[in-house]
Amino acid sequence: MQNFLNFRHGIIRGGKSYLPMGGGRISFVDVRDIAAVAAETLEEHGHAGKEYDVTGSEALSYADTAEKLSFVLGKPAAYVDVPPKAARNSMLEAGIPEWTADGLLELYASWKFNTASEIATPCRGPRKKTPSLSWSSRATMSRGSDAMAAIVSVKSWMRSTLIT
Repeated sequence: MQNFLNFRHGIIRGGKSYLPMGGGRISFVDVRDIAAVAAETLEEHGHAGKEYDVTGSEALSYADTAEKLSFVLGKPAAYVDVPPKAARNSMLEAGIPEWTADGLLELYASWKFNTASEIATPCRGPRKKTPSLSWSSRATMSRGSDAMAAIVSVKSWMRSTLIT
């Protein structure tokens, strides 16, 4: 989920984020969920040699996430699908090294075809606690609740960045 901070400049400048992703869906993972799984596997016995799929609880397209960001930020945010060549040129102009831009384009090409859309069931990982809220739930709750402190702080930071 925190990957969306990478698109703040496009949202600041014109309310848009640009990627060559089409309608590809991704089950975005919140870093807090990754940390919870890591902590549990380190604190408890029985995890040695095991592998766990850690995914988000819903697969979203970038258009879906733009809609949710619009709601959270209280201002328009849109996703614009761009050709890979245009994305590469933009990354290079922004100072991203060529090898990084090419690597990102490989990821985007893969994700465009939903290769990162799988949703692991909670029982496939070590988490014994209640599964995390979905991206949508966290974004929606953050609009009016301090209970979601991390999202609220990100939202506040994005708002202050958008205003200045």
